[in-house]
Amino acid sequence: MPKKSSVRLTKRLVEKVQPGETVFDAEVPGFGLRCTPAGTKSFIVQFRMPHGKQGKVTLGGFPTLTVDQARERAREVLAKVRAGVNPSADRARERGVETFADRAAHYCEVYGAQLKGRTVKDAKYLLDKYAIPVWAGHKMADVTQDDVLKLITGVREKAGPFQANRLRATLSKIFNLAMGARLCTSNPCLGVKKYPEDPRTRFYSNDELAAILSACDSYPLQNPACAVRLLVFTGARLQEVLRAEWEQFDLQQGKWRKPSSHTKAKRLHNLGLPTRAVVMLREMRALDPDGKYVFPGRDAKFDPQHPDQDLRRPRTHLDNIWKWIEEQTGIVDANRHDFRRTKATAMLEDAQPLPIIASALGHSTLQTTMKYTQLDTTTQQSASNRAVDRMLIKVGQKVVESEKS
Repeated sequence: MPKKSSVRLTKRLVEKVQPGETVFDAEVPGFGLRCTPAGTKSFIVQFRMPHGKQGKVTLGGFPTLTVDQARERAREVLAKVRAGVNPSADRARERGVETFADRAAHYCEVYGAQLKGRTVKDAKYLLDKYAIPVWAGHKMADVTQDDVLKLITGVREKAGPFQANRLRATLSKIFNLAMGARLCTSNPCLGVKKYPEDPRTRFYSNDELAAILSACDSYPLQNPACAVRLLVFTGARLQEVLRAEWEQFDLQQGKWRKPSSHTKAKRLHNLGLPTRAVVMLREMRALDPDGKYVFPGRDAKFDPQHPDQDLRRPRTHLDNIWKWIEEQTGIVDANRHDFRRTKATAMLEDAQPLPIIASALGHSTLQTTMKYTQLDTTTQQSASNRAVDRMLIKVGQKVVESEKS
């Protein structure tokens, strides 16, 4: 982030600004000069609307525009902002066109209000990483099917088919919205096919689970370690665990009442907890009898001068302990969501009916549950051998003892 200048911008100071630098005026808030890597210098003014949305207007280039002239224009822009007028929107209307960057922002900030937070977060990540650097200044009508194909192909090579397909879906929605706004007449994504996606079948072996729990025991901070343990014991989704509040738990009955706002299906999920989870949670509650969140994290606005503000938000990730677990165990090609598949598989191997497994995982349909249940090859082989033995006995064939499991 560029630092605000402690002095008033002058012609001499502006002439000394180097490529890639941005300096701000000490007299008019938000007024500054930006120098591109190529050496082009332009005056800008940044602002924040009363409702919180940020904006920026380019005032003109230097030396075509003097410092005093640019400062006066900056004051005019800020006066409009104080009156509730967005100068950026005014200029967009004057140009009569919106760029891809404008529509991407509209998707994330306006249309995204009706989407799940994680959906918007993932879309913004993909747009910022892959699409905006390439198409930021493009008019919507100028983006072609070949442009989309080239972009998606590149993402497929760098990040795999799943990310490429998610970006394609996001772009398609952006162009559909742009068509509705009459900014383009067609959607260039429609002719770009989705890549095949192999469903993930990874689950943890018994040895891997033992290693993970051992790594949790040796981790310096036990609160995030308990979050990993709860993932193992319950097969719950990561965000369900991280956002869990103590009021959701009945530790006498051993139940977890997940509110609809925390579940993927957006419906209440009552989960009976395994004994190991109940024992762990009771021990945690004894250490934190008045806390709100089971796995509290530091407030994003934490002030070290007021430590009592700490731990007022739920933990947002488990990246640090997961890195520790990977280093301690050497486990590769695994993620935290695989605990759900592991729990489902273990229940299936215990001959639990699919409806019970679906209920434990909070699935809306049995079809979803079936995707999560993956018998390991040893179990499959054992069952197959027993089936073959029965088949051969029925037709009078002798069973080969060495093949029986």
